[in-house]
Amino acid sequence: MALIDTHSLIEEMIASGIKKEQAVILTKAINQSNDNLITKSDLNLAISDLRHDLETRIDKIDNNMNWLKGIGFFAIGLLIKIAFFSNL
Repeated sequence: MALIDTHSLIEEMIASGIKKEQAVILTKAINQSNDNLITKSDLNLAISDLRHDLETRIDKIDNNMNWLKGIGFFAIGLLIKIAFFSNL
C-alpha cells in the first residue's frame, strides 16, 4: 500500500539536489517501510479476534469451574455421609 506519491517524491528530491539514483533508493526504502504499517481496519479486526478468543477462553474457564464446584459438593457430601452416617 503506497501512502506517498513516489514519482513526485523522487522529482522533489532531484530538484533539491539529490542524485536520481539516491532518490530512487530512498523512495524504495520509504515505500518498503510502509508495507509494515497496519490500518485502523486491520487493528480493529485484530482486536475483534482477540476479544472473541478471550470470550471463548472465559467460557471454557466458567465451564471448568462449574465441574469443579459439582465435584467439590459431591466430595463434601460424601465426607459428611462418612463422618456422620457411617455408624448407622
